[in-house]
Amino acid sequence: LLNPVHRLIDFWCVNGKTSLQPIKSVSAWDENDWQSAKIHLNPQLKTETVKQDLLLSIENQRYFIISQYITLTAMGNVEIESNMAACLLCLWEESKTLTELVDRWQKIQPLNLLTLKEITPEEAKKQMINILIKLENFLYILIEKTEKTIV
Repeated sequence: LLNPVHRLIDFWCVNGKTSLQPIKSVSAWDENDWQSAKIHLNPQLKTETVKQDLLLSIENQRYFIISQYITLTAMGNVEIESNMAACLLCLWEESKTLTELVDRWQKIQPLNLLTLKEITPEEAKKQMINILIKLENFLYILIEKTEKTIV
């Protein structure tokens, strides 16, 4: 039962005296939660084949269909625009913070396409959070909530 061919259940053992805080969905996170988050690419996507397909998608400026590599989490296609894929490319090397991804996004997409004005850091952060929530829902990225250490 605990080691079947297809694992169907997860369980956690904890000390009954310990009170656990309920886990919030990333879509309900506040500013502090995001500031202490570390974003990881799902290890199943960290293959040379996926990376080469991603690079080809970026080079040809076409959507990257990420759902073709992990198919169990989505009923249809999950696509990422080529410029956003270029922003997330750094996750193949190492995990990043939200701030690092927002800085990268502002370099890749410096202008608001509707107004042709520079994108503000707040706009960039909002856009990045939206894509991260979408990708986390399908488990293409994993977001670790870390505790800030006070020195």
